[in-house]
Amino acid sequence: MSTPLWCDLEPTEQALWGRLRAHPFERPEQGLDLVRRVAREQGWTLPEARAAVEEYRRFCLLACLSETPVTPSEDVDQVWHLHLTYSRDYWERWCGQALQRPLHHDPTPGGLAAGQTYVQQYAQTLALYERCFGPPPRRWWPASHRRFARPERWRWVDRQRYWLLPRPRHWGALLASRWPWLGLLLPATAVALPLNPLDWTAGPFLALFGLGGLLLWITTLILRHLASDTGAARGGQQLTAHEMAFLAGGSERLLDTTVAAALDDGTLQWDDASMVLRPTGQGSVSEHRDVLAAVRQGARPKRLARRLAPLRQRVQLELMRRGLVLDNAQAWKVQLWSALPLALWCGFGVAKIVTGLGRDKPVGFLVILTIICAIATLTWLFKRPRFSKAGRGALAQARVQQSRAARAPRSGHGELAVAVALGGTVLLSGTAWAGYHQYRMPSGDGGGSGGDSDGGGGCGGGGCGGCGG
Repeated sequence: MSTPLWCDLEPTEQALWGRLRAHPFERPEQGLDLVRRVAREQGWTLPEARAAVEEYRRFCLLACLSETPVTPSEDVDQVWHLHLTYSRDYWERWCGQALQRPLHHDPTPGGLAAGQTYVQQYAQTLALYERCFGPPPRRWWPASHRRFARPERWRWVDRQRYWLLPRPRHWGALLASRWPWLGLLLPATAVALPLNPLDWTAGPFLALFGLGGLLLWITTLILRHLASDTGAARGGQQLTAHEMAFLAGGSERLLDTTVAAALDDGTLQWDDASMVLRPTGQGSVSEHRDVLAAVRQGARPKRLARRLAPLRQRVQLELMRRGLVLDNAQAWKVQLWSALPLALWCGFGVAKIVTGLGRDKPVGFLVILTIICAIATLTWLFKRPRFSKAGRGALAQARVQQSRAARAPRSGHGELAVAVALGGTVLLSGTAWAGYHQYRMPSGDGGGSGGDSDGGGGCGGGGCGGCGG
């Protein structure tokens, strides 16, 4: 298998990679070789198992190149576990001949400090992966908060006693798969009905009104997308972390990104006991003067949004200047176009209500549907679009360019602010600032390990350390 390298290796390292690539994990004469065992144990297809084993091969190279311990993803770790069961192949041929050094699998000792260590090791591992192989595939290298999610989500299940139903990744796709059935409602009930829908009986009209409302909702989304196209972006510079935050999550995300940047370089510290931010007198004071002026003697984050209004205005005006955020006139245009289809549909419902009342017919269900339609209309009318079409494209490009940093940010490299800007405070899970995330998102676990966890998944509840070179 040919795997191009993005980095220049020393001759000895090139020889190492050649030996790793030459090692066969698929052995037809063996029957149940490592690849097929991985596919069977994990419930993957054979191509998926081959891809996972290839990621394991790359991980082992990183373990030898890195000067610090490395930490695999959960899927790569499972391949490592299974390879260890082939003890002769692992110790004699893989470690003895290919790696030419031992590669030990160290389970976590547990505890908050160990969990934070593995989170940083994972981030360093992905950074090294990016230098050697390009952006890590999301399928095999998820974000830190998902990699180190609470270990109780993993269970051994006897499939002879329980059924397994996968959770849909996208509810929209699930609904879309049922959508054709909705189209059967109208033809089945509209046979031999009057041409004027206002003369229809209750059942057919309610089916028409409900299905039409759903179709117009989709039309509204399309109109909103088209109306937000104000032309190409002006200025070719890349987005800053503050600009990414405002595009991705508005003022609240901008606040969290500003705080994350100051926490990362030591300008601020988070007090878990009193739940306030305090200046440390260290770090880049000039770079974080906005948040420092807002924090003063210690303040809760919820009070900072008002004090950081000047920063928000500067960021918003710069994005407007570049055509990435709509100004007030452009935003109202989008909002009016968004609300128009449903507003007309509400008028259609009101006309039928008046007709029904004049004929002494019950209209209770139609009144409820019309009220729902009116609420949806008002929602679209007053829901300001966050960005223009150009802004949406710039944000999508930033997500691609910062893919690795947004999933597994390294502390002290300016990546934490980028990660929070694109993904929210959930990226602080498993770090020394997990308490800030819990304060900002108290109702959701966010998929990450909390401040009192044992450090997430993996062996014994944590990550696995490799050799440090």
